[in-house]
Amino acid sequence: MNPIKILIDDFNIPATYILRAIRIEQITHDTLRGWYKRSHLPAMVKKRLTPLALQTWGDNNPSPEAKRLWQCYFPDSKPHIYHYLHYTMDIPIATLADWADCRTSTIHRILRQDRLHRRQLQAIGKPAMEYIEALRSPKAGGGTDERYQILYRALHDKDRIK
Repeated sequence: MNPIKILIDDFNIPATYILRAIRIEQITHDTLRGWYKRSHLPAMVKKRLTPLALQTWGDNNPSPEAKRLWQCYFPDSKPHIYHYLHYTMDIPIATLADWADCRTSTIHRILRQDRLHRRQLQAIGKPAMEYIEALRSPKAGGGTDERYQILYRALHDKDRIK
């Protein structure tokens, strides 16, 4: 699948944002138009477009368009806890690195994976569970947050572990 087509058609992201995300100076709008018409992108372009696409996915998570965007990058897999914490809950990578007691480069690598290793899940497990329980707390302003179930499943689902 082509994420450029989904970003432009479904999420109305301007072509200039996509060109800026790809970060190649020689690319023109004609080149982008050619990539728009293709069914698959070159690997380098798709890799450079990943942060914009996944941030868009996180901002629009429950929609069917967001699910199609997810399938462009991770076909036949579900998002894991790091994806939800960073892209949906907007927790910075530095904070995730502190929680998991690792470097930020490790978190960047984990965010490019479709599934977690058991040790990566164990590293983030306790702080993530505290965050999830805070969403469930009856003392929260509007009661239990609906994001609680999504995060709970992402943390406990065995299909998301290698």
